[in-house]
Amino acid sequence: MHGQVLGGKISSSGFFTKQNKYFITNRLTLGLSLTTFVITMEIITREQAIRAAINSIEESDLPHPCALQRCLENMDLIHCLFIKRLDDPGAAYYILYWLLNDKMICIAEVDAMNSDILSFTPFTYPGTEHYHDLDKFKEMVRARYPEEVIADSDLVWRPCNESKSSIHPFCRISTNKNTYFISMFGNIYTELTPA
Repeated sequence: MHGQVLGGKISSSGFFTKQNKYFITNRLTLGLSLTTFVITMEIITREQAIRAAINSIEESDLPHPCALQRCLENMDLIHCLFIKRLDDPGAAYYILYWLLNDKMICIAEVDAMNSDILSFTPFTYPGTEHYHDLDKFKEMVRARYPEEVIADSDLVWRPCNESKSSIHPFCRISTNKNTYFISMFGNIYTELTPA
């Protein structure tokens, strides 16, 4: 993000911490002086994301099929994933999906910074989607690359040829040698190519 301020320039960069806080570092340059200040933005919790989605659905004009109403009344039927955006270091979102009898009946995306509903899709006919099981994908990497040691894993997304939809994120697994991106369908990539 760049902008003009009093004849100077602001530039920002950001990073996530292990405590799920997002820090934005702003550098304000005026003439020869350089001032750095840090703004801390709290990421909403999983529970806040679920509540925001439920409130939005209940307040909308969308029809509430019986299956969805049952899911709204039972929080245990809601699954929630935290996704970091790779194309915008400050952005993150939650994917929420409702399962009833192991069938997905709707999916929603909630902005992790401000609780905005980014998308909501109820399914006319419940279907099964393969959502990320980090342990399953770690096992895939261990089986394919037994000489590598897994260091870290998270869920990420950016628009790319491998996934054009933000509801299809990747499990990013970093090892002592490589970084792998595993699609929700189990495809393993070493890089994501711009769309």
